[in-house]
Amino acid sequence: MVPATPVKFHTWSRLLSCHGLIYIGEGTRSTGKSFPARQAIIRRFMRRGEKAVWLRRTGVEIDDFISTFPNEKWAEVIRSTGYDISQFRMRTRKKRTFLQFRYSSKHEWADVMRFGALSDWKGFRDTDDPKEWLLYLDEAFATVEQTRLYNGNEVEDGLDIFRSLRHDATSKIRFLIAGNPERATNVWLDYFGIKKPKIQSGIVPLTPTVNGGRFGRIWYERIAPVQIHLLHDAHAVD
Repeated sequence: MVPATPVKFHTWSRLLSCHGLIYIGEGTRSTGKSFPARQAIIRRFMRRGEKAVWLRRTGVEIDDFISTFPNEKWAEVIRSTGYDISQFRMRTRKKRTFLQFRYSSKHEWADVMRFGALSDWKGFRDTDDPKEWLLYLDEAFATVEQTRLYNGNEVEDGLDIFRSLRHDATSKIRFLIAGNPERATNVWLDYFGIKKPKIQSGIVPLTPTVNGGRFGRIWYERIAPVQIHLLHDAHAVD
């Protein structure tokens, strides 16, 4: 077990520093899940030119998320990385939406991350990009009723996307699945035959009892509920 370290602002860097392919993070509202994920993605793009893929369960959910740009939360995320929201835009091409950054010196726009839905898993076939380092599933855990209404198996759809993007052994991409533990079900832990760890906070390795395959052990983080504000995270993954 990786001991919990009291920190003022949550960051995914400790979880993603654990050697693995699949990571699961749970935290209540306002503990910091999507905020530090966006921070890390933007910072990594600026430092290394690497990109990410942002998922939600359905097309409606991802469209709702995209439509929040450029609200104050997006502006706060971008300010915390040292940039201004005017340097970013959302653009759609070939039915896929991208967050883009404008290089002032080059007067051109570059993709930072692309967005999609688990339910559109077939649309990710043959779209792997060697510059993508993270596949992030936001709001991953739903109610039992929402899970039943999903058209298909959301875990298998997510893993199909991951396998498609992780085209070969040289790929850097990893899969981070994040959501709210108050939801009635965690289909990801259920799929791998894993009981939810009885920890209040911290990081532990989990060994699948079924369906583990080539993914190996899964790293799990429970975010401490006291972690609320994330504006000045100085330790995001880079």
